[in-house]
Amino acid sequence: MNNSQEKKCSVIAICGSPNAGKSTLLNSIMGKKVSITSN
Repeated sequence: MNNSQEKKCSVIAICGSPNAGKSTLLNSIMGKKVSITSN
């Protein structure tokens, strides 16, 4: 695989208490809804 075809991947963790805003933070960082923020 040459340099122009390499794919890079990162893994992050967002930890915290329930209802602390983790999903809201992730959605804000991504700029779209990627995780559920309510039932």
